Amino acid sequence: MRKIGRDELRRLLEDALGQAIQGTNDELDNKSKSAKFVECLTNKFRDYYSKDDLIVRVASRGNPREFLHDISICQVEEISGPVNEAEIDRVVSVLWQIEVELSDSGSEVMHDLNKLRAGAVDSDKLFVVRQSWSSTTNLTWLTEQVLGIAEHQTGRLFVAFIPHPSEWDGSDGSVDLLGYPYI
Repeated sequence: MRKIGRDELRRLLEDALGQAIQGTNDELDNKSKSAKFVECLTNKFRDYYSKDDLIVRVASRGNPREFLHDISICQVEEISGPVNEAEIDRVVSVLWQIEVELSDSGSEVMHDLNKLRAGAVDSDKLFVVRQSWSSTTNLTWLTEQVLGIAEHQTGRLFVAFIPHPSEWDGSDGSVDLLGYPYI
């Protein structure tokens, strides 16, 4: 299974953000814009893993196959159901667990960080937050919380900072990406 490198991950995020910005030019609602970003990012991961021989499912909120996180990328095997012969997916491994939280609420950020912490320790994790979380005070608090997850994890952990949807007009679509611990 191919690993997404840091530069590739940044490109996926920037491409998804660019598509979301273009796709929501007429939208006024920040929640709709945020949902569009999640949809675009989901599609970028789906395209990335479509080239692999193994069966990989990319599920996201708003999708009937949502699996615990805003976006979950899992290797699955198809098995027969117990009663009828319908094929169902059984998760073999979790490749990525992704949470997107664009509010400025510490409790909302912690809620999503807790979901990442409760997830598989060997999966890669991505937490997408608004750029204001990269200010000194917020970043210090966020780093302490993220390092609390990283110390119990064998997979990689990334935090991406993107503009809040209210700031998308005139945004260049750039993404700041940190890896923990400092990867």
